[in-house]
Amino acid sequence: MALDDGLPKRVKIFNPKSGTDKVLKLSYTPLWNSNETVERLMIIAEDFSEAEEFHRKAQMDQLNFFFLKEVIAFKENKILPKNLERSIKESLMILERFISPLSDTYSREYFIDKILLLKGNLDRSFSYFIVLKSHLDNIISDDWVRESFISSNKINYQFEVTEKVCVVIETLIRYANSARLLTKKK
Repeated sequence: MALDDGLPKRVKIFNPKSGTDKVLKLSYTPLWNSNETVERLMIIAEDFSEAEEFHRKAQMDQLNFFFLKEVIAFKENKILPKNLERSIKESLMILERFISPLSDTYSREYFIDKILLLKGNLDRSFSYFIVLKSHLDNIISDDWVRESFISSNKINYQFEVTEKVCVVIETLIRYANSARLLTKKK
């Protein structure tokens, strides 16, 4: 029972036949022998793939709603489309550098400098857009940057920052789609 906290509660398993991930929720039950010592451990796996997918879609719908709500509040802002376009282009250029054949030769400081530069530019470009800025701050948090410097041996910087830049691009495109929906209705 004391070890229960250290055991995984959820696992993802890739199914090569269907090409999808299954999310399994795990629970554990000890099986005792006559001496009241644990002889075996029964692992119960429940498939939560559909619930997980439904939850992810609900979160994306909620995020789209908040983005649209914020865009409506700033519908007269002419700078937003230009800032979005510039930020998406900048993010794509950084992503291109992070996945280029030369990227394996870059130091960890290079990756951190580039992601901090991107974060600073995003902060300046979207300082008035609280929902978008908050979401971007969660993707590239100050805590993550500090932890990255401290635990330098444990992190694959190229992978970590590439993933963060991809999520930033996805978020900016999602926000741009909200702004585009509003301009189409006029």
